[in-house]
Amino acid sequence: MNEEYALWSKADLLRRRSLCAVEHEVLLDHYLTFDPIKPDLELDASVLHSLEGLFVELPNFSEALTIIRESLFDSIVRDAGFSCPNILLLGDPGIGKTYFMRRISEVIGLDCLKVCGGVLDDSLTLSGTDPKFSGGSPGVLSVSVLESDVYPQFLLFDEIDKISRGGNYPIAPVLLSILEDETRVDFRDNFFGTGFDLTGFSVVATANRISDISDELLSRFLVVRVPLPTRDQVRGIAINIMINLCQERPYLSEVLTEELLARFTVSSLRGLKAALIRASGSALDRLYREQGVEALSGLKAGAILLEASDYREGISKPRMGY
Repeated sequence: MNEEYALWSKADLLRRRSLCAVEHEVLLDHYLTFDPIKPDLELDASVLHSLEGLFVELPNFSEALTIIRESLFDSIVRDAGFSCPNILLLGDPGIGKTYFMRRISEVIGLDCLKVCGGVLDDSLTLSGTDPKFSGGSPGVLSVSVLESDVYPQFLLFDEIDKISRGGNYPIAPVLLSILEDETRVDFRDNFFGTGFDLTGFSVVATANRISDISDELLSRFLVVRVPLPTRDQVRGIAINIMINLCQERPYLSEVLTEELLARFTVSSLRGLKAALIRASGSALDRLYREQGVEALSGLKAGAILLEASDYREGISKPRMGY
């Protein structure tokens, strides 16, 4: 093997759009010698405390959180890598399904590969393309495993109800092979031309409409209906977002006034953090206009209390016409 290519890391090769025969050989060698790291799962008090905190932070996800917690305990007792049943989070847009997965991954300490159903044109994104074709490349699943070196991982199929159902390379059959234990153990990546063990992926999918998902796919999931948060839960979610925001911006006060809390609704959840970040800028601008630029230097922790007038929900639509 050419010594120049042998020095290339798998990350270097995975970033390239098209591989020549020698580069493909090097990457295949990386795959054949791949020995993933399995993180130790322990009954760590801090992890359990953080997991319990998610029940407060994301109260409308309590059923999904319970499944994850049960699966974590089962994996620890079996002394195995984390795994959970295939979960489908079903609920309205903007209620935090994707955010839920990000927080779960952070708390448990696992990577999360996100695949967006709405932009998945065909199955080759998942299963790779033959290297003899121009632009041949591995599928995103094998790339994720080889890049991270850590198994297990979460696999998030976001908006699985929006996947394409036509084309020359239909997605559904490949999805089914990923969801079944018997077939995911030997998932074929066309680029490598060999079976690939995907049993280290715990699959979670999100959807807005169950009617747009085939019965075949649906039968492979535990369906968890995520309800809209109540008004009190919306307030609690906003308070948690503000607490986290204050860690990034210590000059902000964690206190949210009743007048400001009353502005938050279910429909504002999707862009709530962005809106609060903008509100913090508006509060600083207000301070500048009232007291001058000197007031902005040396702000003490918690010095700035957001007011209802600082908060603007969403982006105003441009007026049409005159």
